[in-house]
Order: sequence, then C-alpha cells, then structure tokens
Amino acid sequence: MAWRIPDDTINALRDRVSIVDVISNYVRLKKQGRNYLGLCPFHSEKTPSFTVSDERGFYHCFGCGAGGSIFTFLMQQERIEFREAVEMVARRIGFELPAADDNEARAASMRERLTRLNDWAGKRFVEALWGREGKGAREYLESRGVSEEIATRFGLGYAPAAGSFLAGALSGRADALNAAAQLGLVGRRDDGEGGAYDRFRGRVMFPISDLRGSTIAFGGRALGDVQPKYLNSPESSLFHKGEVLYALQQSRDAIRKGDEVIVVEGYLDALALIQFGIDNVAATLGTALTPAHLRVLSRLASRIVVFFDGDNAGRRAAMRGFAVCAESGVWAHGAFLPDGDDPDTFVRKRGAEAVRDLLAQAVPLSDFYFQQVRASGSEWRDRAQAAQEVMQIIRTVADPIERDMLMRTAAARLGVGEEAMRAALRRAPQRAGPANEVAPVRPPRLEPRVEVLLVESMAVDEGIARAVEHHGVIERFRNRELASAAQQLVQAWHGHTAIPVVLEHLEAPIAERLRAAVISADSMEPEERLQLAEDCVRRIEAEAQRPEREAARREVLEASVANDLDRERESLRRIQDRLRQHKG
Repeated sequence: MAWRIPDDTINALRDRVSIVDVISNYVRLKKQGRNYLGLCPFHSEKTPSFTVSDERGFYHCFGCGAGGSIFTFLMQQERIEFREAVEMVARRIGFELPAADDNEARAASMRERLTRLNDWAGKRFVEALWGREGKGAREYLESRGVSEEIATRFGLGYAPAAGSFLAGALSGRADALNAAAQLGLVGRRDDGEGGAYDRFRGRVMFPISDLRGSTIAFGGRALGDVQPKYLNSPESSLFHKGEVLYALQQSRDAIRKGDEVIVVEGYLDALALIQFGIDNVAATLGTALTPAHLRVLSRLASRIVVFFDGDNAGRRAAMRGFAVCAESGVWAHGAFLPDGDDPDTFVRKRGAEAVRDLLAQAVPLSDFYFQQVRASGSEWRDRAQAAQEVMQIIRTVADPIERDMLMRTAAARLGVGEEAMRAALRRAPQRAGPANEVAPVRPPRLEPRVEVLLVESMAVDEGIARAVEHHGVIERFRNRELASAAQQLVQAWHGHTAIPVVLEHLEAPIAERLRAAVISADSMEPEERLQLAEDCVRRIEAEAQRPEREAARREVLEASVANDLDRERESLRRIQDRLRQHKG
C-alpha cells in the first residue's frame, strides 16, 4: 500500500506556508482588499479573475472555475501528483515529513528521479568547466565576454568531447542509463551490445530550469565548427521546449519589479544583457516565439518586448510574432536592432543605455504588422491577398472586442470594405482553442437555489453553520449533494477539518460556488448574510411542508364533497396542530 501523508501533517503545512507566496512564483498578483488578483494561469484572459485568499488558504478563478489549495495549484501547474506537491511545500520551509515505508522509498516517482539525474549531470558539467579539461570552454566563454560571475550564477558547464563523461559514470546502472536516455543525456549504440555514449560532447552547457529552479533540460553550444552548433535536450516528461524560456527563473523577480520582460532568442543574448545590468530578460531556446511562451510571460509582466534583428529575416519574424500574439491573446511589442547586430553584440558595443533606448522605441507588433502589410503593395490584387492573410490571423483571436478592433484597423489600413471582411469572417469556421488550454466553461446550474445560498452562507459564517445544524434543516434538503456539503461544513466548523480541505473534496460545481462565496465574503455585510440565511431556512421549511399541506387540502376537500362534517372538522383540526408544531 502506498504511503499516506497524515492529515495533521498536511494541515500543518497548509497553515505554515503562504499560498500567496507560492503562487506569486508563477502569477503576478496584486493586492485587492483582503485578497490578491492576477491573470489565470489555466486559461487565457485579459481582465484578471484569478483570486487568491491568503487568509482562507485557497484560490479561485471566476473565469474558468479552477480553484483549490496550495497543493492543488502545484499539481495543476507543475503536472505532479499530490505527494510531490506536499513534498515541494515541505522543502520550501525545511519541514520534515514522516518517513515513507521501504516500498514507497524504492518506488520514488519517475519525475523525481529524472530531476535528480539532471541535477547530478549539471554538477558534473560545472566541475568539468572549472577543471583542467574545461580550459577550451572557459576560453570560449571569455572570448564571448561571459564573466566568471555570470557563468557561476547560471551554472554553466562543459561536456567533454570523449563521449563517456556521463555514460562511463553511469556504466553498470541500467535504471540510471535508461533514465539518462529518456532525458537525452546519453544515447544508445546500434552495435547489438546496447552500449551508451554521451549525447553532449565538446560543448559548453547551459542548464535550463523551471520556475522552481530544478534543472529540466540542457542546451549545448559546440566548440568549433561541429554541427549542429546548438543542441538541446529532447522533449521529455520534464521538458516541453515550446513552453520553456531560458533564464526566466533567475530573472523572475526583476521582471515582476519592473512589470516588463525582454525576450531574446539565445542563451548568450540573455546572459549578455543580464551581465550589463538588464535583468528582466528571458530567452527562447533557439526557436520562434510560441503562444505558450507569451501566456507564461503575461502572468509575470504586463509589458512584453521582443527583440528582433533589423534585417528582412527579423521583420518577417516580427510579422509572424503578430500572428502568435493573436493566437495567444497576449499583445507584445517589438524592438528592432541595427542590421547585423544581435542583443549580445549590440550591448557590448553600445552599452546598456543604448539597449534601453531601443526598448523605449518598441512598437506594438500589431502596428508593425499593418505598417508592413500596407507597404507591401498598392495593386488591388496585393491588397486582396493581404486581406486574406490578415483574415486568417483575425480568425484566431478569441476576444470579440479585440477581434472587432483588429477588423476595423485591417479594413482601414488595406482600403478594403469592413463589411466585406466581416462577412468573410462570419463564413469562416469557428476558432478552436489550444489543446492544452482550460476553457472557461460554466458548471451546470445547481438547484434548489435557496439550498445553494444557504450552503454558501454556511461556508462563510460559522455562526450560520451552527444555527443551521441546531435547527435541523439540513435533513429537509432536496439536493442530497448540497446536504452532504452542508454536513461537511458543520464538521469543519467544529474543528474536525479545514474549510479548504472540505472544498477540495466536494463535487466540482458545488466546490466552485463555495470558493467564490468565501473569496467574495466581504461583498455582503454579516447582518445581510444572516437575514439571507434565515429567509433560506424559512423557504426550505415551507417547501418541505408543501406535500403535507397538499395532502391536508385534499383531505378537507374530499370530506366536503362527501358532506362529512365530522371528518372535515377533524381534518381541519389536524392541519391546525401541524401548523402549531412547525411554528413551535
């Protein structure tokens, strides 16, 4: 049987760790009243609806309904199991968890093993860089202007050229070699003997971290003319190239502080800017910008500036960037370097102030796109083709207001009738959202409404919960799931568990309603809530009495029709007795 973490341990961790501190590592939060507000990390949105309550210890998104405790958030964000989330929180404060049994210790999660293996490899690469065999790599870094302080801070290393640096150290350990092969640290020979060899050979190594600081992959830059010049780890359960940005973990605080992030394309571009004091930098891994990149960055800063080369290739990349903005719903700016420069060479020649001047001149990628389209040709055929291309992009925009604004701009810039473009858009198939995005779908309506409102009040106010328990009205609920939720809330207020724990174990529609009620508790005065609860109790009682009233009415009617006065009087007397009992 798998090791179960005791409830008191989980509750102790939840009480000792601020959920705001943890979620702030992933989402830019701003205090609003007693809660904190930010853009939801689980679906695309423009207006913040993701709310975190430090006091209550849980979060709730009013857009998509996502919510839960500190552990739920880490499970969703990091794609890990509950036990791993608990261990992450425990490590954060140096909290010692109860020992697992022997079987559980031997069956540690694959993710943990892979992460530890990457960390081990990273340390080996660092040792090699600063050892005798790393002289050539150190000379290369020096020639590129990378200081020893930056190399140390970012954990740069060296993979020796022999091809057995890691494979030899793992020789004879089949499980470790298999894990290293999954991570792309080693490859397997096709010689029938299954020998292993280092995949990274003769390369300066750049460790790639997630936002927790764990090494999830590596990038290797070849020394000399070996191809490919840059080699990244392959996709794995830890590493998804289109979602990860280099140096983001180290730059996160500076990005939040300035509410701006600068995006470059390569490792050395990022390191050069950081070395010159421009700390709010992240780099794509030698790939084009993706919608996932923009969504990650938008949670940390409201202004995103992407550096592009000043040549034709850079302008084409910027135009593609506009399409990526449209798909992601995140609108970035573009800054353009002089032809022949990249951020690395530019900052070393001109200095940090010149870089900041370029950033100040950054233009919205939407404006740049339409400027380029307008300049591409004046013939009506050119404009018609450009309109078709713009329509392909506009179709991907989810927000109706943004789609409308882009339509107006495109029509004006291209000299095309706006209604003609709108008609073309109406004929187009509906946009499908990204496969990995949680759509903001509302849950089924809960009934009866009075029971929903009463349970919401019980989740917010202990006094109401105890009064409802004393009154005995829960047994009169028609919705048995709401009745169960009410009973669990009563037990929570008695100290048997915590409200966030109760909400995590309820059915999704009910849990969502209760999280929203608790987080919005300040929107109603306690006296108003008490009055609402009393009204709900009266209505639930009245609804419960309806069958009795209907039966009594039929009984009196039948006696009257039969002209049985004694039976009619007896029926009326029983009705009066029932009414007195309910009032008492």
